[in-house]
Parts: sequence; structure tokens; C-alpha cells
Amino acid sequence: MTSTLNISSAETLDMSVAKTFAPSKRYFFFMGAVSMLFLLEGILHIEKRPITSTLMILFGILGLLFAIIVLLKNSYQLELTNDGLALKFGSNQRTVPWADIKTIRVGWFDTGSAHWLRSRRLFINYGKNAKNQIMTISPVMFGVSANALVDAMLPFCKDFPRLTNAMTADCKIGGAVLRDENGLLFDA
Repeated sequence: MTSTLNISSAETLDMSVAKTFAPSKRYFFFMGAVSMLFLLEGILHIEKRPITSTLMILFGILGLLFAIIVLLKNSYQLELTNDGLALKFGSNQRTVPWADIKTIRVGWFDTGSAHWLRSRRLFINYGKNAKNQIMTISPVMFGVSANALVDAMLPFCKDFPRLTNAMTADCKIGGAVLRDENGLLFDA
């Protein structure tokens, strides 16, 4: 099964248009359902296992609240522009200019070489001078794969070859970049 982001030819020619990724409703409905199960399990077994049940109730409530807030307010977004990328949650927004980004890695961990195809994340190391920071983006929260998100980012950071080289190198498997019939990266 391939997972790609379809970009029309008009969009690829006009990169002044920002791309916004909204939260995946399927992902947050699933998260809400799992949180409800934690909550119910904690309530049903509160007398037998008070400490474990209390923790389950706490995590169930927090997960359910997070899922509801994201679903109702559509408050979790990733925006790609010519200037940089912005990760928004509610009224908080972290914007990172492309020039400040040192590396973008695709994988399960920021370091190491564990390469599993599903649910990989993007690790963005950025900062000026000695102040390095890491932003982690989980593409599954936006309903796309890591490779589809890389494909969406490549045109925006085309002026920074170190970023494009690092991203496409992490999408290689056995030395070959996996691409579909449209030339987009995909997860096998």
C-alpha cells in the first residue's frame, strides 16, 4: 500500500502557496477511543487496584481531553511556507526558518539507524550559535506518512541542499529511493 501526498502541477509551480496539514480525524478518534477504554477500565477496577486504576483514569482523562480539543478546535497544524515551517497547537506556535534548520532526519529515533517504514517521525535540529533545539513531527498525526511529508517539504527547502540530501537519504531503503509513478517518495 502506498501513501503519497498528491500535489498538482499548479501547486508545484507556485511555491508561494503555503501548505497546511490539519490533524487526522481518524488518528484522534482512535486516540479518544483508547483513552475511553483506559478511563472505563480504571473506573471498573478502582476497588481491586486503586493505584493502577487511578493512573489509568488520569491518563484516560488527559488523552480524551487532548483528542477532544484537537478534534473540535482543529488546533494542531503544521504549516510549510517559503520562509520556514510552523507547528501550531492552540495559541502556541513554533516557527522555524529554513535557514536555521541544521538537519532533518526521518526515522524512529533522532540518532541511530533503526529504519522501520511505518509511523516514522521527522526530527528537526535547529538553532543559532550553540543553542540547538529539536522539534519532532509525527506525520501520522496529520494522516500522512513520513515520506509524503518529506515530498511536501522538498520544494520549500530546495535552496538548502543539506536538508534535501538528509531527508531523501533517510527515505532510502537498500540504497534505492522508493518512488511511485509520479516520482513521489512512498512507504513500501
